[in-house]
Amino acid sequence: MKDMTEKYTISSVEVAEMLGVEHYRLIRKLEGGKDRKGYIAIITDAQMGASDYFIPDAYKDASGKENKCYQVTKLGCDFLANKFTGEKGVIFTAKYVKRFDEMEHALKLGLTETARAKSVTIPTRSTTALPRRSDWFSRNRARIKRACEYLEVDHRELYHRILKRLNETFDLKAAEEIYKRERGFEPEYAIDIVGYFPELEKMSDRILDEWDYMNPDR
Repeated sequence: MKDMTEKYTISSVEVAEMLGVEHYRLIRKLEGGKDRKGYIAIITDAQMGASDYFIPDAYKDASGKENKCYQVTKLGCDFLANKFTGEKGVIFTAKYVKRFDEMEHALKLGLTETARAKSVTIPTRSTTALPRRSDWFSRNRARIKRACEYLEVDHRELYHRILKRLNETFDLKAAEEIYKRERGFEPEYAIDIVGYFPELEKMSDRILDEWDYMNPDR
C-alpha cells in the first residue's frame, strides 16, 4: 500500500522557507548551472525519475509575474534533508515531516476532495478557542494601508490578492471548513481565516513584508 502522503507535495517556495534559504538558491541547487549539475539532472541521468521528487510548476508574485517553482514530494523532501546536514537539516526534517503528517491526518478525516486533486497544503486547525482576526488586522493596520497606497488598490482588492497568493500554497476551502466546524459558523469575510490559522497569518505577514520592501516610499 502506498504512503498516503505521496498524494501531496509542498511548494519549493515553502521548502525554501523551511530551509531558511532564498528560493532562487534552492532552484539553483535543483537545476544546477554552467559550473555544476543540479539535483534534477543527476537524478534524471541515473534514470530514477526526477518527477518522483520534484515536479515543475509556477506561481505568480505580487506584480502578477509568473515565476518558476517546483512541487516537492515527500521523497524530494527526504532527498533535500540528506543534503542539508547539522541543525538546519534536523529542523527542516522536523518541519516537513510534521507538514506531511498534517496532510495525511486531514486526508484520513476526509476534509476535502479538493486537496487530493490539487496536491496542496491544508492548514492545521487553530490552537485558539476564538479567531485572532482583530490581532492580525490591528498589528498590520499601517502596513495594509501602505500596501493599498503602493499598489493603488482598495482594501477589498488587497485582501483578494493576499488570499490568491495563499491559495497557491494552502487549500483555503479546507481552511474554511475547519473554521466553520470549530467556530460553528462560516467566516463573515473570506480574509477572516488569515488570523485563525498560524500558517496563513505567517505567510500573509511575509506578503506584506514583500510589498513593503518593493515600496520606494517605505
